Amino acid sequence: MPGRSSSGSVVAGTAGLVDFSIGTDIGGSVRIMKIYFGIYGFRPSHNATSVNGVIPLAESFDTVGIKADDIEIIPDVAEVLLEQPSHHSENFTT
Repeated sequence: MPGRSSSGSVVAGTAGLVDFSIGTDIGGSVRIMKIYFGIYGFRPSHNATSVNGVIPLAESFDTVGIKADDIEIIPDVAEVLLEQPSHHSENFTT
């Protein structure tokens, strides 16, 4: 049973409705999903991604992270969110 603030996007991903999803990570909502649902989560550093449109919970911790069933998708999405090249093969391992 999903929980936490990013549960809707996790359900969409694990159901195969989307290739990836984004969500806020303040207390582990992106990172902890691997433990419970077997998906990968990436939480960028604070202020590395835009939080425009995010309803703040803790502004000094709010950040937008990426979740995906396939780890190979995360670097491509990160490149767009972080607005810089990901150097895919150097930074991510399975």
